[in-house]
Amino acid sequence: MFSSEKIDTYNDVKQYLDVSSKEKVMLLLDEIDQKSELVNAVYELAISNEHPFAWRASWAMVHLASKSPGLLKPFVARMVGDIKYLKTDRQIASFLQILTKLDFSEDEAGHLFDFAVKILHDTTKQMYFKLYALQFLVKFVKKVPELAPELLLTIEDEDMVSSNKYIRRQIKRIKLNFKMQNS
Repeated sequence: MFSSEKIDTYNDVKQYLDVSSKEKVMLLLDEIDQKSELVNAVYELAISNEHPFAWRASWAMVHLASKSPGLLKPFVARMVGDIKYLKTDRQIASFLQILTKLDFSEDEAGHLFDFAVKILHDTTKQMYFKLYALQFLVKFVKKVPELAPELLLTIEDEDMVSSNKYIRRQIKRIKLNFKMQNS
């Protein structure tokens, strides 16, 4: 149905996201392979308040970051700036996933350190969301190792965070990396 049609506009992109379907997302990514300028429409939809299209578009961008990361590189600075204005946890989680997969500078993403730590401490946030925040923080601390002690201090006593096996393992890695750098 969709694979033979060509899409050109924001509203046409929405046709691929009318239901939560990985198959449709993959078809959209195939179209983007043919017309890379469609990434702009997907991005604009991802940061919009048109739900559920917005989180589905951000989910499509997660897949795009794995399949064709170069297409999203020009959006890194915008993503870093736009993430704090996104309305749903799903959108924010997707953007954190994407930023974990792409390269960013310390200057571009510095303010996201506190943003991600705040997510870890928020007892109303679901665990998947905290995992993406921690993945982002792990990548950020690799870029800026002097922030490792601050990160460890902020999450050391957090029972909600450390109750998850994956999170405990990540915290252990951060501690080990920090010890290796300081010995």
